[in-house]
Amino acid sequence: MGEAGIDEFCKDADDERRGMCRVLKRWIARLRGESFPAFRELDVTAAPAVADHVFVLDATDDEGRWTVESCGIDVAAICRHQPVGRSVAEVFPMPLAEALPHLSKNVMAYKKPISDSGSAYGPRGELLYRCILMPLSNDGQGIDRVLGSLTWRYVKDR
Repeated sequence: MGEAGIDEFCKDADDERRGMCRVLKRWIARLRGESFPAFRELDVTAAPAVADHVFVLDATDDEGRWTVESCGIDVAAICRHQPVGRSVAEVFPMPLAEALPHLSKNVMAYKKPISDSGSAYGPRGELLYRCILMPLSNDGQGIDRVLGSLTWRYVKDR
């Protein structure tokens, strides 16, 4: 999907989808042909509304686990523990904790962004989430990280 397709997808978007669109647009703007951007190139901290919903998963763990390398405060709010440096299974609410590694493997296999939505169980009960995962690369070629944008709201807050 090119920039025009993203603009159409994002047109009249609700807050949840708008957050995903901002991150996806930043990711697309930094693509270099078939090379993937590195996280440091995206500068998500320049837009706090975006940075709060972003997380980065590292695929280089010796045991094949996905670990959280970076995490915005809104994402951390639904985690069971402080997420940075821990495995996805340890911190994200179920069943999102089970879904993220599988989705991340698909991002690596297909070398394209993948979106997902569903429900999970956070500290205050059931929540609805929407996320998008995008491949990242420190060397521009091999995918070694996955950038995620996650928005959510508790069911009882709807």
